[in-house]
Amino acid sequence: MNIRIRAIATGACALVVTTAGCTTPMASALMSDPELLRAFDTAIPAGSTVEQARDAISAGGLKSAPQMLYPPAEGRPQVLLVRLYQPGTQWVDADDSTVEWADVSLVFDPIDRYARAGVFRDSVRYLNGMPSYGPTRSTMRPLGRWPTSVPPPADPLAGITEWRPRVPGGE
Repeated sequence: MNIRIRAIATGACALVVTTAGCTTPMASALMSDPELLRAFDTAIPAGSTVEQARDAISAGGLKSAPQMLYPPAEGRPQVLLVRLYQPGTQWVDADDSTVEWADVSLVFDPIDRYARAGVFRDSVRYLNGMPSYGPTRSTMRPLGRWPTSVPPPADPLAGITEWRPRVPGGE
């Protein structure tokens, strides 16, 4: 068993456990927003490129987490969105279900270096197989009858209220 412990600013530790090729993820939708932001900032150094950020996300056990890269547009910088579902909610398996997730938006500066991160939580409730309510952000396409997946947001920065800026060489 290979165990790596990374210190976090609060004195707590993020634990990544690797056993026979299986990795406990560096982050989870069960974490609070500040914990999620610290976990991503611990794994992805300030100034990382998009590819370096993706490599760090994969190395952190989140290789299968849905990701979408938004190119710069209309004053918005380049953003890598990483979606983390609450355990057991990614796949709708009944007519009456709730899908819950945390979208982590990694923002890159004009020279494509990791600059800051934000979190937005959302959900969709399905009743009789059809979306009843949610998500609160507009999506790239309409929601469909389950078992279709929830589409990514049209704007990956909309509604984010908690940000964690990254400064090269600092916390």
